[in-house]
Amino acid sequence: EELSSIPVPLSDGRTVTGPRTVLLGDDLAAGIVVEWARVVHPDAAHPLLTRLGATAATATDLLSDPALHARIEDLDSNEDLDNDNDDAATELVDTVLALAGSADPGQLPPWLGQLPIPDSVGDLRCADELLLPEAPLATVLDADSPFGVVSSDLVARVGSTALQAIGVGAGFT
Repeated sequence: EELSSIPVPLSDGRTVTGPRTVLLGDDLAAGIVVEWARVVHPDAAHPLLTRLGATAATATDLLSDPALHARIEDLDSNEDLDNDNDDAATELVDTVLALAGSADPGQLPPWLGQLPIPDSVGDLRCADELLLPEAPLATVLDADSPFGVVSSDLVARVGSTALQAIGVGAGFT
């Protein structure tokens, strides 16, 4: 009980009191800052935190968090993204895609497709409205198709696996 109120540093730089409300992201890559959940900083992770009530979290758990869904909906409702919101969207996209690369795509929620990511002309569009640049489907669609193409810079940076995990199209199915 005396240890239940120890300060616990989080991966986003904050510190919380007590380990009962924190998550241990043991399988997360170092440097991923999850702002929508209370993830323990990798240097502070210790088995004692689990004994004191901390919960283990996988990338799939973090990507299924309702707080992330709320953040994506907030971004999606801002049709006119200004520079501050654009930066917030970019940070959120980077974090989600870093996690999606190590998550099981079959267990991710379908609402991740609402994540606004840059298309080939620089606009932010929902992931499930976009196709990979090398997608066979992209070659047979008309120019007035409702689908866009993901920015090739983003594909080169994060890879197609993470993008497909959140709903970017690649094939005919």
